[in-house]
Amino acid sequence: MRQVLAAGLPPTLELLSAPESQQRGREFTLEYKIVPKDGGIGRVVYRINGVVVGDLTSRPVDIGVPYHRRPFTLPPGRNVVNVTVFNGQNTVESTPVKTVVHVQPDERRPTLYVLALGVSNYRALQLRYAADDAKALVDTLRRQGQRLFTTVETSLLDRDVTLGNLEAAFRDLAGKVQAHDVFILYLAGQGMTLDGEYHFIPADVIYENAWQGAPFAHLQALPTDARPVTDWADRDQAFTNVAQGIRRAAQAIRHTATDAPIAHTLLAAPSDAHRR
Repeated sequence: MRQVLAAGLPPTLELLSAPESQQRGREFTLEYKIVPKDGGIGRVVYRINGVVVGDLTSRPVDIGVPYHRRPFTLPPGRNVVNVTVFNGQNTVESTPVKTVVHVQPDERRPTLYVLALGVSNYRALQLRYAADDAKALVDTLRRQGQRLFTTVETSLLDRDVTLGNLEAAFRDLAGKVQAHDVFILYLAGQGMTLDGEYHFIPADVIYENAWQGAPFAHLQALPTDARPVTDWADRDQAFTNVAQGIRRAAQAIRHTATDAPIAHTLLAAPSDAHRR
C-alpha cells in the first residue's frame, strides 16, 4: 500500500457533458476535464454500460491539454458512459465521472449502397469470371436487400472501370451515404500489393515495360519497332511478324556460321604471305 501511495494520487475528473440527456442519433461525444495531481497522468479508461471500450493501455494524445472529447456510437436505449484516469504509474485509478444518455431508436430503415467493380477485359489479360461475378452479386443483393433496406442503390461499372469513373462514383456516394446506411464495395479483377497495401487495377491501366534499360536492350525486339502484341488490331498479324523476325534472325545466324571459316581464311592469307 505504501508503494502504491508513494506513486502519487491520480488526477480528478470533471464532467463537462450533461449528467443526463436524450437524443435520436447514436453518435455521442463525451466531454470532460482532467485536473492533474501529484501522481501524474496515466491511461484513461472508458466504459459503456459497465463494459470497457478502446485500448486499456491508451491515454489521450494531447494529454497536456485539460479538456478532452471522446466520440462513441451508442446502442438504442439507456446508456451509462463513464471515464476514469490513472496516475502516471497506472497503479491508482480515479473516481469515475458518468453521464446517462438515452438514445431513441431510429425508425428509418437504412439504404444499401453497392458499388461492384468487375473487369474481365484488360488490354494484356483476359479474365473469365470477374465481370459475371460482379453482376451476380449486384443481382442477389438487389433481390434480397429489399426486405432489409428501404432502397437498394447499385452501381456496376464493369468495362467502364476507369480511374475517372471511379473517382466520380466515390464522390457521388460521399454525398449520399449516411451513418445509418450500409455500403458494400466489391472488387473483381486484377490487383497487386505494393508496400503492404492492396491496389485494384482499373480497366484503363497503361502497362509500361522498362526493358529499354535492361542489359539485353541492344537486341532486336519483336514485333517490329517493339510494338506490343496487345496494340495490334489483328494479333495474328502480330504473331506472324514475330515468326518472320525469328526466321530472319535464324537465317542470319546460319549464314554467319557458314561464312565464318571463309572470312577467317581470307583475313589470315595476307599474314601468311607476309611470312613468306
